[in-house]
Amino acid sequence: MSPSQGVTALGDQVYNLHTLMFVVSLMIGVGVGLAMLYSIVRHRRSRGATATPFHESAWVEIAWTVIPFVVLAAVAIPAARTLGLMAHNGSPDVVIDVTAHQSRWEYSYPGAGVHVYSRRHAASNAARQGFSGSDPSKVLHDRRDVDHAMVVPVHATVLLRITSADAVHGWWVPALGDRTEAIPGKINKKSFRTDKIGLFRGQCSVLCGRGQGFISIVVDVVSRQDYLAWLKSHGGHLPDERDL
Repeated sequence: MSPSQGVTALGDQVYNLHTLMFVVSLMIGVGVGLAMLYSIVRHRRSRGATATPFHESAWVEIAWTVIPFVVLAAVAIPAARTLGLMAHNGSPDVVIDVTAHQSRWEYSYPGAGVHVYSRRHAASNAARQGFSGSDPSKVLHDRRDVDHAMVVPVHATVLLRITSADAVHGWWVPALGDRTEAIPGKINKKSFRTDKIGLFRGQCSVLCGRGQGFISIVVDVVSRQDYLAWLKSHGGHLPDERDL
């Protein structure tokens, strides 16, 4: 798997769409650049080239209308499909209410009665404040680690209901696909499903204030048994089958 590729269906589709757009843009750029270079070299005055006078060309006008239309249609279809996948929430197995703050994230699992705050890890805080013996370069995942990760089960559809308690924030974990904005007074929804166990890191992607560097995101995808054990260790009740 490419380091930039996601671990969800949406992440894969976003990666593939980005690659398609990049290849199309590169081909257009190289084609236009080569045409300009050829014209400059082949038709320069020192070679005795003279401009051919003409008023209009129906074929040229048709070409510069049809070709861009075809290119836009070729990229619009997969782009629309990806946008549709972003908007599809489906039937969730796990629902998590996410509230953004300028120094932390707040995660609430209403189906299990669990509520946690996720702040920057203490080691990163110590290094930031210059405590004796602390060195940011020696802190593992400095500024990208937290004290409490968002824990979700593998092979489950997770629905996030995201809002903010203060400024506008952006909940973004690249491996899980698109960014979702956290806006005060509004709930935005994001769903994802991954079949891979592991830790996936992200951060607030909006200039939300002086505390932006403190609100990292870590999503811990675990097995169903470990997820239930985590709920129990945090005082939650075991959810029904719909909530895993």
